[in-house]
Amino acid sequence: SITEMFDFCRVLGLSPVPRGNRVVIQTNSGGPGAAAADLCGRAGLELPALSDETIERMSPFVPHTGSLNNPVDITYTKRNRDFFSEIPQVLLADERADILLIFLSLSAVPIIRSLEKMGLPEDEADAKGHSYIDKQCRYLIELLKARDKPLVGYTYRGLDERAGATLLGGGFPVFPGAERAVRAVTALVEYSRLRDRIAAGAPEKQNNAALD
Repeated sequence: SITEMFDFCRVLGLSPVPRGNRVVIQTNSGGPGAAAADLCGRAGLELPALSDETIERMSPFVPHTGSLNNPVDITYTKRNRDFFSEIPQVLLADERADILLIFLSLSAVPIIRSLEKMGLPEDEADAKGHSYIDKQCRYLIELLKARDKPLVGYTYRGLDERAGATLLGGGFPVFPGAERAVRAVTALVEYSRLRDRIAAGAPEKQNNAALD
């Protein structure tokens, strides 16, 4: 479809080429993580278990309510930046992970309301709330630029909201819903396979052409 074409162009244009089809899912909510895992399975993408080293490195970040299975369900973090910076860094470093798919639910509205309840003026609360969203988005954008593995986001919030617009504006591929995100990741994996197949066949074709 036209929508898929634009989604595929977005992920292909913004992501490094994956080495394989192994996807690690990071979430802070069980439902969105399970939905993405089911879709990955149906698409033929592999969901590897984390390595022992990664589990050890992740242990300080995951509370007793969380899970170190794949999907990796954080549930909550002591420091907000951990979810957007330290945790994805650890997961991307796992040799079993070719792609990191991360659920994002960033909204300034509850932050602004909380700040207003604390007594901050409306305009100051609004500025601080949006500044918080921008900061978390920057962590992800900088991480994507520093890594050679694809990092793809999905959300059930509108991409015209502050977080979605900031991520897309910074070159971070994020999609509305797990379905479109997984289809985009699948396209990325298929592109990698096709490229490798073409590269593997190129010398033989060149030799045949020379013989002709």
